[in-house]
Amino acid sequence: MRLTYVIFILLISLMTPAQCQQTAEDWCNKGIAFCQQGKYDEALQAFNESIRLDPNYAAAWNNKGNALLNKGVTLLFQYKDDEAIKAYDEVIKSYPQLADAWNDKGKTLSWQGKHDDAIKAFDVAIKINPQLADAWYNKGDALYIEGKYDDAIKAFDEVIKIHYPTYAYPRNYYLDVRFTKDAIEAYDEVIRHNPYYADAWYNKGVSLDCQGKYDEAIKAYDEVIKSYPNSTQAYAYACHSKGDALYTEGKYDEAIKAYDEAIKSYHNSVVYLFN
Repeated sequence: MRLTYVIFILLISLMTPAQCQQTAEDWCNKGIAFCQQGKYDEALQAFNESIRLDPNYAAAWNNKGNALLNKGVTLLFQYKDDEAIKAYDEVIKSYPQLADAWNDKGKTLSWQGKHDDAIKAFDVAIKINPQLADAWYNKGDALYIEGKYDDAIKAFDEVIKIHYPTYAYPRNYYLDVRFTKDAIEAYDEVIRHNPYYADAWYNKGVSLDCQGKYDEAIKAYDEVIKSYPNSTQAYAYACHSKGDALYTEGKYDEAIKAYDEAIKSYHNSVVYLFN
């Protein structure tokens, strides 16, 4: 028995370092698994280890950028902008024709408020892959923020062309900039394909609100309230908007009840308390 033990130890000592250590790919896969669990700090450690083992491993750089981006969203955009940009630039340096890397870089620039630079990055992604709907959508989003509404609508139209009729979200955002009959039709088109798409109901409610159609707006907000648990921010938004519509109609007691529901879900909002 003792002899067997000695042989086992000897075999371990003869194993190569490659057999004992994880590869860059192993660490990258581990980082992806951590990202899927929302454990971004652990994911970043794994991606950094992957990059240490292979500084030219594009997948690790790209996923590190995504982890930094997602971590920033969970921290209300308090993320390391320059680190994420650097990570995507490393990918682009090795693979300049990788449309997804340009798209991800553009998203980061957009969240830094650098919308012109972001649009340029999205344009490169689109030139490489004109069918990359996410790049068209993100470009539309950046144009929308800059107030270039006609150009934004053109970009969202491209998304709809690629995914029609199943891709509801761009239709939902499509004419959010103009509270017109066209906007209502766009939201109705979303709802026709997906009656449970709460964002479309909410934006439809806002559009109806702006047209002074308060009863219809309240019905739309009620659809959102049915869809979300009462502990979510979306539920609070819908209750608050419903309260505003009721207040405008002079239904003060009902408005107060709606605001109370919003406060229960999002008790730190000074606006809800004020209203």
